[in-house]
Amino acid sequence: MPTWKRANPKHQPLKCSAGNHLWRYGLALAIYNKAGALTNNGDPDRTFFAKRETLTKFFGSSYNAVCNAVKRLRKDGWLLDTDKENHYLYVSHEAWEKLHPGKCVARDLVPYQEEADPFVGKLFALAHGSLRVKEHWVVGMRKLASEEVILEMFAAEVAEAKARRKEGKYTLTSPSQCLYRVTQKLKALKAAELKSVPF
Repeated sequence: MPTWKRANPKHQPLKCSAGNHLWRYGLALAIYNKAGALTNNGDPDRTFFAKRETLTKFFGSSYNAVCNAVKRLRKDGWLLDTDKENHYLYVSHEAWEKLHPGKCVARDLVPYQEEADPFVGKLFALAHGSLRVKEHWVVGMRKLASEEVILEMFAAEVAEAKARRKEGKYTLTSPSQCLYRVTQKLKALKAAELKSVPF
């Protein structure tokens, strides 16, 4: 069963990219991006080839700076040598990450992401990305009903709130208010169930 322990509440929505690794080397990053565009993001049938003089003119840089930038890209594994001189294979960030494990910025998961808890991810999806929940809310809801029942009730509340907004009635129609109503209904059902149990 998924737990909240896998999530880190620190919010860091940006994913790692080549820019995280190459931002200090502006010209190298610019050449890398151009290589990606020319090779269709690393199509194995396409190699990146451009004379240093052409790159110098294109970027308005010095010849030595272009040579150093290409050297940096080759050294760090962003451009791989081929059997043809000055022809390189472009390495996408995804491929580079597999070849260099542990070098990328780790993305912290927030509690409402599907990777942290698939159930919360489903709630988030039903709310079209406009829902923020707290751990104790979900723990409490799970004690009241199954995930399937909660999702079904939440979907119905969200649909009803959408219909009310179309009529110009916006009071109590946010996803968090819909989730609150689901919780209250579940509590009422649980209380009625307990009253009906003979002692």
